Amino acid sequence: MSNRIGIFDSGIGGYTIYKACVEKYPHHAFVLLADQLHLPYGDKSREDLLDIFDSMMNAFRSLDIHVVLIACNTMSSLLTKEVRTKYEDLTLISIIEPTLSLVDDGLDVLILATQATLSSNIYQRELISKNPQRQVIEVWGRNLAKLIEEGDEDAIESFINDYIAPHSVPQILLACTHYPLISHQIKKVSDAILIDSIEVLSRCAKDYPPSRESSMIFATSNPQGFQSKIKRLFQDDVQVHSL
Repeated sequence: MSNRIGIFDSGIGGYTIYKACVEKYPHHAFVLLADQLHLPYGDKSREDLLDIFDSMMNAFRSLDIHVVLIACNTMSSLLTKEVRTKYEDLTLISIIEPTLSLVDDGLDVLILATQATLSSNIYQRELISKNPQRQVIEVWGRNLAKLIEEGDEDAIESFINDYIAPHSVPQILLACTHYPLISHQIKKVSDAILIDSIEVLSRCAKDYPPSRESSMIFATSNPQGFQSKIKRLFQDDVQVHSL
């Protein structure tokens, strides 16, 4: 059995986790599966998401990978006990619980997330259960992940000015791994503490054995295009393989 650790996301947000893991754990091996074919996830139905999830988990099985970091809030929100039972042969690590551990329970919070993540109510339920008196503001990141992938700076700035700037909150939960890539733009209009999942999710890898295998990146569509996105956003020269 391979000791490589899988990382799953629709795209460039997953690369932020992959990059952190590779840099932090040089004696481990990681495989990023970037599902560019179905990007974005946030506006899809639960049924469609479950079908996509199933095909991606089967892809990890075909690669002999049995530990998977779900570096996607939308997909992590699907991981009910019933769903997990279907994948008992896989260790699935949700991004949601580690991310929630970073939130200050004494402060109000704005959640920036996809429609699917907000509709699952998983963040809101947990945040309110820890502090029923606090204000939880929901902001739907309308196509924001896609805009980040495309590098549409004007549209991103317009979104931030319209939907984030009007809110004065002490902390903003970036409930999508794409969103930390626009932290510098959010900071121009908000003094809030920005909470993301990169450090806390990558830290989960330490609990699993090292590997002498090579880390790899796969894309379900247009691997050259995904490679170019990584170069543009991170200045990293990496090879992306077709799945």
